[in-house]
Amino acid sequence: MDRRRFLTTLPAPLAASQASSTGSPEVIELTWVYLRNSAEQQANRARKFWAEAMAPAMRRAGAGVVGLLSPVIAPATPSILVVASYPSLARWEEACTKLEEDKDLLKALEAYHTGTGFEYQRMERWLLRAFKSFPKIMPPERPQSGSHVFELRTYESENTLTLARKVHQFDHGEIEIFRKVGIRPVFFGYALAGPHIPHLTYLVVFDSLAQRDEAWTRFRQDPDWEKLRTNPAYTDPGLVTNITNAIFNSIPGSDIV
Repeated sequence: MDRRRFLTTLPAPLAASQASSTGSPEVIELTWVYLRNSAEQQANRARKFWAEAMAPAMRRAGAGVVGLLSPVIAPATPSILVVASYPSLARWEEACTKLEEDKDLLKALEAYHTGTGFEYQRMERWLLRAFKSFPKIMPPERPQSGSHVFELRTYESENTLTLARKVHQFDHGEIEIFRKVGIRPVFFGYALAGPHIPHLTYLVVFDSLAQRDEAWTRFRQDPDWEKLRTNPAYTDPGLVTNITNAIFNSIPGSDIV
């Protein structure tokens, strides 16, 4: 969805609010790599390939943050979620061209896909525009040991107008409430390309699954959230018509750990 087209769906006060935000929103690429359980340990070998060959090639091509996440609870496993940031759609397109011409990557791909048990792979790719109020991916500080717990949530909306209102709700209170209760944001973006548009997707981080449960409980009980969600501007049930979520740990070699 072009940014200008997105803004035209907003009532004037909301459009003015969005337009007056500061920052240069990144393009966020989400790539799901769907694998098979196999005697050849396809999943382990795929994680190694993405960490040692694909992620470095993406950085050479111009990606900023490159995150590699492995599902703990997700609709499809085994799989890998790759998160990458680019300054603009033009830079994303340039990076795609550079990857196609990267000789080291092409050699690695040839070895990877001709290996035993790698005749099957499916991929799904989304492009998001980061929120102006949260324009860049913000990886958490690296833990002293192990990996953080990450939660990816996607909110489908009834139409582009209701999506704009949900984005506005995040911009004007919900993200700050997240921080207050211990839900630490990594990124927020609305879909430019991918399935089930219109929707927004965000990634948040926790120290553990227990801390995640505690933080969401605090969020649901927070008086500021109660006030915000009952604001007449946000009570339309069409703002969020469906929610999907998944839990991840990071893969060695990831910038999001």
